[in-house]
Amino acid sequence: MRDSRHGKKQEYRKAFKTWFGRSKDDAALALEQRGFNVAVFERDDHFSQRKQGYGLTLVYNESGPLAELGLLKLCAKEDTPSRSHYVFDSGGSILGYFGNSFPLPQVALPQRGNLRIPRQALRKMLLDRLHAGTVRWGHRLMGYEEHPDAAGVSLTFENGSVEQAALLVGADGVNSLIRTHKTLDPLKYLGVMIILGLAPYRHALLDERGFYTLDGTHRLFTMPFSKGTESEPPTIMWQLSFTGLDEQQARQLAAQGRKCLSGVQAGTSQFATW
Repeated sequence: MRDSRHGKKQEYRKAFKTWFGRSKDDAALALEQRGFNVAVFERDDHFSQRKQGYGLTLVYNESGPLAELGLLKLCAKEDTPSRSHYVFDSGGSILGYFGNSFPLPQVALPQRGNLRIPRQALRKMLLDRLHAGTVRWGHRLMGYEEHPDAAGVSLTFENGSVEQAALLVGADGVNSLIRTHKTLDPLKYLGVMIILGLAPYRHALLDERGFYTLDGTHRLFTMPFSKGTESEPPTIMWQLSFTGLDEQQARQLAAQGRKCLSGVQAGTSQFATW
C-alpha cells in the first residue's frame, strides 16, 4: 500500500485468528488481491479437521463480492438449490407451501436468486487462492497485547510461538477470544437449542426441496446440502430446533455431542408416526 503523503511504500501484516466461520478467509483473499501482506492463523491442524457446519446461502450478484474475488461461477457450479418448501404440522397436514411445484425446464437462463453451497466448499475455494504460506495451521490463539506506541500487536499461541502484526482482526466466531479481551457486552442466550446433522440420502421428494415440521415447541427442517453422483447419493442437511431449556441445560446437552440425540428423540417421535 502506498502512502500518498510521503511517497513511501508501507508494509502491513494483517493477522487473523479463527475459531468458527469462514469470514477471515474471504477477507484475507480480498486484502491479498489489494497488495496487503496477510497472515491467517488457524486453530485447526488441517483443513479437514473442522466440521461441515450449516450450509451457506449466498447472493448471486455479478458485481458483488463473490464476483470481485473471482468465485461467482465456481459457487454457481456447486449450487444445491431448494426450489420448493413444504410446512407440516406434527400430524402430517400441510400448513403452507412456497416455491415451484414442478422442476423448472433446463434452459439457458441467467442465474438468479441465491446460491446454496456447503461451507467447506467455499472455504476450500478461498484457501486455494491465498498465497502459499498465508495460512498458519495449528495456531490456537491464547492471548494478545496491543502496543499503541509501536502501532502493533503481539500474538501468543498455544504452541509457544509469538507473532507480531500491525493489525489484528478477530474472525473467530460467537465465542471470540478477541471479543472477550475487548470486554464487550456479554452474549445473551436466546432460549433456543439447535442440533444439526447430515444424511446421505436419495429420494425424489427431497430433490431440490425443503421440508419444515412444527409442533409448537420443536421444528424439524431438512434441505439439500450437497450434490450427489451416479454412485453416491446427495447429502441432506437436517436441523432440529426447540425451546424449553435454560442456558445451563442447553450447554450440558451440547457437550454430549451425538449422544444428545437419544435425549431429544422422545420429543420428536410424533413426527415419525406419519
